[in-house]
Amino acid sequence: MAIVIAILNSVDLKGQANSAPRALAIGETCPDFLFTNLLHYEQDSFRLSSLRGKWVILDFWSRGCRGCILILKNKIPRLQQLFNSQLVIIPITREKQGIIADYFNKTNAFKEMKPFTMTGDTTIFRYFPHTGVPHEVWINPEGKLAAITDGGKVNETNVRTVLERGYTTFPEWKPVMKFESHQLLMSAGANDSWIWNLDNIEYTSILTRFAPQLPFQTGGPARVFGNRIKMLVTNATIENLYQMAFGIRWKPQILEHNPDFWFLFPARTRFEVKDSSFYLWPGRKSEDYSSFPDSLKYFCYELMLPLKDSLHLRSYMQQDLNRIFGNSHCIEGQKEKRKVTCWALTRTGKKAIVPSKGGKSEVGVDLDKGYVQLQNATITKFLFYWISYCQWLNPVPIIDESGITIPLDFTLQADLENIESVNHALLNYGLEFRLVERELEMVVIRDKK
Repeated sequence: MAIVIAILNSVDLKGQANSAPRALAIGETCPDFLFTNLLHYEQDSFRLSSLRGKWVILDFWSRGCRGCILILKNKIPRLQQLFNSQLVIIPITREKQGIIADYFNKTNAFKEMKPFTMTGDTTIFRYFPHTGVPHEVWINPEGKLAAITDGGKVNETNVRTVLERGYTTFPEWKPVMKFESHQLLMSAGANDSWIWNLDNIEYTSILTRFAPQLPFQTGGPARVFGNRIKMLVTNATIENLYQMAFGIRWKPQILEHNPDFWFLFPARTRFEVKDSSFYLWPGRKSEDYSSFPDSLKYFCYELMLPLKDSLHLRSYMQQDLNRIFGNSHCIEGQKEKRKVTCWALTRTGKKAIVPSKGGKSEVGVDLDKGYVQLQNATITKFLFYWISYCQWLNPVPIIDESGITIPLDFTLQADLENIESVNHALLNYGLEFRLVERELEMVVIRDKK
């Protein structure tokens, strides 16, 4: 569940040291940007002027943006292969090179691909300001700004058309530059008017289709504004919405005391639908899903209630989703029991369980060094952090049948993405994961009866 952050990028402007960057208008000539801090590129740097005669797309991206990752993984390699002599796509991110290099090395899809990107920039963004990504800047062969679009416009059909015509026909696209989460989604910044004032809203819910100007924010705890409580989700999938509707509680929010929190994990969702086009689940190949239009698979949802009705937040959200998607997709989501194969954490009986020595309760996960450290924390807390960081896309549910409720202290040194490796480390503490068949409560998304 990621929140897309604003992207800032750096540039060395030849002959413009005393000129402050400003947003460029369509048709203006771009400064001679110097692209540095390059990862997986044969040169240390290059200038925009060296690409004259080619179309250039600046692809602003971030690790927390699912749409960005799909562009980086699928679209850019294909487009560069098809139009290599006429087109250059330059991914740009604010994040430091070491962080991005580490991310590529630990992401299976990128280990062998080694995608090219510019990292650690702080200035280019100022010429093309935006808050959400992916954000695409099209520069023509003469070095002039030709168009600014969302990521959906970067595809084979559009690129081929632009190359054949020599110009773009994209309508002017202006992303929302100031979006405050405390404002109403439907108001689009119109909160100055009396009718949209937060204090005057008794109840509201709204669901929209994909909003490319807004970040991919697939959820989090509900927030309180005065005497109102609000759930806001932007550009989430249908399964994300249902997982939150069944998995998030207003009170208590602490994970150990919220037995439904596990419904947020993809492994606790089952699809019983004839048309699988709309859904992406762990283990499914992403190629077909990524080609499905964003406008049909991402949604924004907002629900606001009086604070006194906060305990109804989930049931209202469930009703909204079933009512809306029941009509538009002929589906419904319910919490039901299903017999499934699970990884169950159990005791081996070969070692005594040693209680914690006390101290601050915390769990540390270090992917670089390959360890999990548990201090005065419960098994539930360990499983939550380990699954969240290392097993999020595991299609097999992970459950606790150890019967251990007391806080523990232990350190696991293992390949945290490999259950067998974690199992070997757990044996030192008299614990292991076993594959078992269990009847579990699941979020079931099915064709409407």
